Amino acid sequence: MLKPHGYVTCHIGKWHLGDQGFYPENQGFDINIAGCDFGEPPTFFDPYIRPANPDWKEPEFSFPNLKPRQPGEYLTDREADEAEKFIHEHANSPFFCITALMPYICHYRQRSTWWRSTGINRQGCKKIQNTPL
Repeated sequence: MLKPHGYVTCHIGKWHLGDQGFYPENQGFDINIAGCDFGEPPTFFDPYIRPANPDWKEPEFSFPNLKPRQPGEYLTDREADEAEKFIHEHANSPFFCITALMPYICHYRQRSTWWRSTGINRQGCKKIQNTPL
């Protein structure tokens, strides 16, 4: 829809519209950063990899399209940096960039600075994790 008009398109973040083969790049986006079928990311901190868990028979997994960059980096910051980079790289041509930041639904996964600013402790917030901020 946008490509015929010269747009470069980018999707960053959550994507709950299908398994591999139905990711953003398979639905017309030129660039896909962190968009996959994960219900929740492996972790909200770089290197964005969850180790294998033999007790649950889960293999190690990580984003198929988000490489580690800086140890300990927070996912929302990374997604924002990627959006800013895309916008700067395409500032002189038409572009469409959608960001669907992941941690907004997982309140108990916020940075410690967020917790200090709210006065809410993590245990209390886990009870309301399905309530939008």
